[in-house]
Amino acid sequence: MPTVLRPPVWMRVLPSALFLLLAVVLIGGGLDEGSWLVPGGLATGAVAVAVAVRVWVLRVEIRPTGLVLVNWLRTVRVAWPEIYRCGTDDEGVRIEMADGRQLRASAFQHGTRAIAVARKPAREAAKRMEEARRRHRS
Repeated sequence: MPTVLRPPVWMRVLPSALFLLLAVVLIGGGLDEGSWLVPGGLATGAVAVAVAVRVWVLRVEIRPTGLVLVNWLRTVRVAWPEIYRCGTDDEGVRIEMADGRQLRASAFQHGTRAIAVARKPAREAAKRMEEARRRHRS
């Protein structure tokens, strides 16, 4: 059974609510104005709803075989021997690969100007990922 790491509920509710509000405004505005704005409002509103839903799917899974990063557009599976180190930087969780590449976990990205409370989940997730990497490498 994998260990699943997700951001706290408040970090998922806030963007979801904002994107759903955006969807309502775009769809309502398109329907209200009519004409060519109807399909544009519906299309962009649908994208906003998709983003609001996707926020709840983002996660990191710690498995016996490696990490599974469920990101915005794709899911990445990485075996333990491929991972050099897990940590954080100014943008969030960073997975350094043995070949020099870096991967990001979308679930724990916070941006360079985030306040401490927004950075804490990323630090905790990176710590758990690094502990798992060390256990599986020995």
